[in-house]
Amino acid sequence: MEKVMDTLHKRSVTSVVNIIVFQSALVLLFSFSNLDIFHPITWITNSLAKLASFSLWIIFIILCSLLAALCGGLKNKILSGPHLYTNRFDRLRRVFSLSTVFQACLHILIGIVVSCLYLAVIGRKYNSLHKECTFSAGLCVAEEKVFLIYSGAWSGIYVFLKNFFKCHPLRFPVIQQLVFLRLKAELIPSLKQAMKSSLLPCILCPILYFVNGNFALNVMCDIFNLTSEDKLFSNLIDYLNFTLLFYMWLQTTVLIFSCEMVEHILNIFLTDLPEFPIACQFGEANIGTLHEVLAAYKCPVIQNWGCLDLFSLAKNDPRRRKEIFALSQPGGHPNNWNAIRKECVQLMDNFVEQLNIVISEMTNPQTESGGIPSTPVIPVPRMREMSPAMRNLCLIGQDTSLQYEPLNEEPFVGWHKIYEHVVLFAKSLIPPLLKTTRLNHMFDKFPDAQLKLVFSNSLPVINAVQGLSFLVAASLTEDEYGVVQKDLNTIIIAIQQLKLTVDRAQKIGNFKRTQKNEQNDMQMKAALKASLKRSLYKICVTYRDHIQELDLPFSVLNSLQVYLSFKE
Repeated sequence: MEKVMDTLHKRSVTSVVNIIVFQSALVLLFSFSNLDIFHPITWITNSLAKLASFSLWIIFIILCSLLAALCGGLKNKILSGPHLYTNRFDRLRRVFSLSTVFQACLHILIGIVVSCLYLAVIGRKYNSLHKECTFSAGLCVAEEKVFLIYSGAWSGIYVFLKNFFKCHPLRFPVIQQLVFLRLKAELIPSLKQAMKSSLLPCILCPILYFVNGNFALNVMCDIFNLTSEDKLFSNLIDYLNFTLLFYMWLQTTVLIFSCEMVEHILNIFLTDLPEFPIACQFGEANIGTLHEVLAAYKCPVIQNWGCLDLFSLAKNDPRRRKEIFALSQPGGHPNNWNAIRKECVQLMDNFVEQLNIVISEMTNPQTESGGIPSTPVIPVPRMREMSPAMRNLCLIGQDTSLQYEPLNEEPFVGWHKIYEHVVLFAKSLIPPLLKTTRLNHMFDKFPDAQLKLVFSNSLPVINAVQGLSFLVAASLTEDEYGVVQKDLNTIIIAIQQLKLTVDRAQKIGNFKRTQKNEQNDMQMKAALKASLKRSLYKICVTYRDHIQELDLPFSVLNSLQVYLSFKE
């Protein structure tokens, strides 16, 4: 598994490198955007002079460092998986956490640095922070530059708020393609979406600057020892400065486009499917075989790789399927198939167990106070007096010669006793407080939060079920030794049990389509149901002439009839 973890770290570093290359291409593109057809040599010379500027390189290095930190935070959020919010207080607590404050400050800094960088490349008259005063001698602050920096900070806040509660699941492609092709396919849609999304912050920014822009202006004046003249946007004519508004829209588009491409680049490299060996060769260790990767419950990304690799080889790779069906030499045991089948069935059983636990908690609610019902105390039976001539077997092993006399001293009530009484009194006040309307609205648990979390993590199960069913279907013609047929009953029962549990959860959970865009748990639930139906159809169609010969329970055979008659 060490080699697999190294692959994960290398892909994260490669994502950061590609993000830096992408920003370099943007800066290079904007530096040559001031096209001068009549003076081409001057145009090229000025563009190269801008690229050779020391201050430009400093700002560019700062921006790349901030984007690398953003990529690292997004990677940790993806690896940790979806978060469980049991009530509204959990959401509120996340808003005021240290990680949230760090991410907000990071987005604000990225917005400010993006504004400074691209104004230095194409800003022309908005590049400088100071200008000659109109009504007095000396230098005054260029309020247009302050406004553009303010709009960059506001755009960073807008991007942060837009993506704060957004779920970031890994989006594995249906058909694996080259990384370059996937990057090229994301460029134009992301740019169009960024151009549309930048309109709202551009509309709100002048209004916000009119309300509290004096603070940013005074800070700039105090830092650089400058004076200010008339306030920007003090009259209607200032809103008709289309050049300034265009620069604001352009830098906001670049900021949103850059943040979106950070997420796309990281997702592309983390979902690029690797190929795992079926078994270890002689002299190799810690390489991460397929069945070891399938059991990587502590790292969901690696487990997703293994399950998707299993599905891919089961559908498209006869050579690797032959390795799974082969017998070990020496010994002649189907070790490869046994290991893969065991991990896939274990994965399905664990998912069924999680669903059953959540369903039982939803159908059997706890006490009104929200706590777990206390275990009843079993009373200890009193000893019955025995005759002196009879032995008391209950006292064997006890020393009955010692006689303890009760102490006449009164017990001392210490501070710990007072603390225990105070804690018990505070706990007794919690249930009545929770019954109030406002506190109950804040601390009341979401009824199906755990159920949605389980379905959000069902991607490995989807790929494992389909991979196992395709292996079973291919074994009818490719399995020379019949290593799969001996486990066919176990596989069918496990898939059918999983389908019954998912159908049972569907009747309990609240999966209403109240939004235009479906949430991730609803999409994964629908994908899981479709994969189970597809897997059962695949097995039943392949073995339709032999289903009755299998040693299956009557209920399972009866449920498979709908697939044999194509009525499901």
